[in-house]
Amino acid sequence: MSSSSNEKMYISLREQALGEFRKALEESLERFNKEKNSCVVMEIDYVRSLVNSAINNLDSHFAEYKNLPGIIQEFPIMIEEDVGTTSEHPIIIDCDDKVGVSQAENNPRKRKNIWKKSKNAKKAKSVARSLRQELPPVPRIQDSLFNKMATSRQLYKESWEALEFVGDRVITSCLLKIAEQKYIKRHTASIIRLCVRNIATNKILAAYCLTLGIEKLNEMTSLKIKKRHADAFEAYFGSYYLVNGELATCIYLDNLMTPLLNLIIEGVASGNKKPMDAFKIASNYFELEWIQDGNKLT
Repeated sequence: MSSSSNEKMYISLREQALGEFRKALEESLERFNKEKNSCVVMEIDYVRSLVNSAINNLDSHFAEYKNLPGIIQEFPIMIEEDVGTTSEHPIIIDCDDKVGVSQAENNPRKRKNIWKKSKNAKKAKSVARSLRQELPPVPRIQDSLFNKMATSRQLYKESWEALEFVGDRVITSCLLKIAEQKYIKRHTASIIRLCVRNIATNKILAAYCLTLGIEKLNEMTSLKIKKRHADAFEAYFGSYYLVNGELATCIYLDNLMTPLLNLIIEGVASGNKKPMDAFKIASNYFELEWIQDGNKLT
């Protein structure tokens, strides 16, 4: 296939993903209208305005993407270990006000099943801490209402699910945009699309959620890895996109996910094209064995 044909095919794939994204945004308006929480009901016009603004801004989606230092100034949410306890569950601290938003779970034995299948709880803790240092910290959603909707699943059920629905399309659309300049000259459009699909699976998104600590923002206490861990990642970045915009979202996801996407691309180019192949790569990357255990998240 010629390079021009390959680029045209890739543009077609991006247009298809963008169409699905637009549809998700339009459908999210109906979902937000079903929210019963009074905070959202009172601000529904504002919520709708942000979604409509995102829909209008899709017209500029195909503008050239550049990830240059200093383009976006991030204000991260820091996730730090509570050195004063023996808990395996970090306390979450906001950079500005230093107020903890969730309590540490005081049970290292249970936490080992989340971070790693290991008999050594200290080793599991060390792995979790090192991974958080390697990955960029969670960026702040710079709007109090949308931050609450993305991190309070129990209080804003309908809105949280609407954001999760949007976030699923955000991740695919942004990764395809990021991947074009990185891979299109060396790989076919179909290989890139397959790799984006493989990295955006529930298991890998759940691994990002747990590694970054997003599940703690939602005060999830399940001792098992669930689909809702992936949903929490999607909800957070669905909200982040609506508030902070596409460029900020692309830059963060680029810094967060490209290291693993590079490995998956190399694997697929070598003939390892099945989702399980990507799970094995991700399992080694995160040092989390459950990613490749063959079980589907429910």
